[in-house]
Amino acid sequence: MHHKFSHIRVVLREIDFKLKIYQARTLGEKKKWLQHQMRAKNDSDAAKAQREEEQRQMRQQEEQKEKRRAQKKA
Repeated sequence: MHHKFSHIRVVLREIDFKLKIYQARTLGEKKKWLQHQMRAKNDSDAAKAQREEEQRQMRQQEEQKEKRRAQKKA
């Protein structure tokens, strides 16, 4: 018998990277948390750039629609 469903639990939480780095006991742990921090920053920057690009494209599309409406009225 096959069941076509799945159960996924996702937990999102904020991490205080500075605190984790400070509390790390070994140099390896500190490096690990620094890498996590850099990855999180890069992901955040990439997501922000993508949002800005999408907003720019939406504004451009709206401007083109307005130009077409103005041309039809004229």
